[in-house]
Amino acid sequence: MTRSLFSSAFPGIRAAVAAAALGIAGAALADTDADAALAEAAKLHRIGQTQDAVKIWRNLAAAGQSDARYNLGVIHQHADGVPRDYAEAMKWYTQAAAQGDVYAQRAIGEMYMRGLGVARNEKAGMRWMMLDKIAAHHEHATVARRWQGQLERAILQDEQQRLEQLYSQSLDSGEAVLADLKRRAGMSEEDEATRLARLP
Repeated sequence: MTRSLFSSAFPGIRAAVAAAALGIAGAALADTDADAALAEAAKLHRIGQTQDAVKIWRNLAAAGQSDARYNLGVIHQHADGVPRDYAEAMKWYTQAAAQGDVYAQRAIGEMYMRGLGVARNEKAGMRWMMLDKIAAHHEHATVARRWQGQLERAILQDEQQRLEQLYSQSLDSGEAVLADLKRRAGMSEEDEATRLARLP
């Protein structure tokens, strides 16, 4: 049984990867066999049977599974049960990142920031690390533009309803004031009707 350096040095990260494999894969894949395979690979890796886990991850990665690609990147970057190979890590991270895997994008950014297997490039590293935030910003801006017209129409409708209500209240209030003035003047509705009838 091979002891995994990364798993023993960073047990929380391995557990997080396993949880992500179980949670994210469940949402991303309809195939329950892939979910079970990811869970089995995570279990094998935790108990030090990394080569068996790698076989499962490679099969899933070949089928386009981004969590498997990310896990392969992690173990190659950190020499976790396999020889350290930054080029191989970058290959797997890049494939996962192309599928929108935020953790893979950040891992690529870290590799650029630290110069791991690539020329150190802090600008490229920050760009990769911020990629998900940039995408989220653009998504929010698009949603805002899409909803802006509907929001403006809703505001105008609300304002129109408010003005109609105020107008109705002012009519009611005006009639009440007129009735009060007539009462004070000692005029009744009959007096007014009689006066109107006498007008030519």
